[in-house]
Amino acid sequence: MVILLAVVALLCNVAHAEFIEINLNFGDTVQDTFPDSDDLRMEFGQVGSYTNGSTIDIYATLEADAPWSSNNPSNNGSVSDDIRVQVENGSSVELTLNLWSDDTYETAFSPSGDYEWMLGFYDIDGTSSGTADILTLKTAGTYTVTQDTFLAIDDSDPAQPIFDGSDAEGNIPGELGIVPPLTEDQADVAVLYTLQNTNSVSFAYEVTEGGDTGRNLLVDGGSLRGALDAFDPVTVTIPEPATMALLGIGGLFSLRRKRSS
Repeated sequence: MVILLAVVALLCNVAHAEFIEINLNFGDTVQDTFPDSDDLRMEFGQVGSYTNGSTIDIYATLEADAPWSSNNPSNNGSVSDDIRVQVENGSSVELTLNLWSDDTYETAFSPSGDYEWMLGFYDIDGTSSGTADILTLKTAGTYTVTQDTFLAIDDSDPAQPIFDGSDAEGNIPGELGIVPPLTEDQADVAVLYTLQNTNSVSFAYEVTEGGDTGRNLLVDGGSLRGALDAFDPVTVTIPEPATMALLGIGGLFSLRRKRSS
């Protein structure tokens, strides 16, 4: 029995040694022309890296399908390592977050094995004046929310779940970024989303009519997780695109805010 336990422990240690988590951080940037028709892509540069024989960098872009109204365009970009998108009330935008293997954004990030991408959407709330955030996820994945979430969820179409913040009145703080740990209220207006073997995620953000002039959606780019050999690089060049329970309160974002060394 002692020998068996020793072997099991050894195997667990080997498996653990081969497992990696790559944290994605988007810095602090401003791209106030992002909503314009001539500038529908934000380029974040390097957002993560890992070592597998050599150092491999990961780059990211956020692309809009069409121009949209943003009454405070300087809020478009990133804050405290998270992506921030600002939309005027009564308006909406469809967006795609892409990961790349090069700083020219021509080679898609495409590991050779299985991996998962865990990211978070937060600050999905509303105000007493009637303005509210609505998030629709359009890439297949698995969502998690807190047991006491304020969000009204419509997953009648499992491929495109909708999260409505109308019931989260009070404009819960978050638009300036969140420093872990989250408060209970902040966690209750957040969504953890897990995707498998994909380098892009598409989503729509709508702000309903109401008293506010505009609102913000925050996206924590999260992390990529898998066995080290899954991240052996594979070059795939593609045309440029046309364009929780939480892990304890605050777990999603505190686990993912470790900056790459």
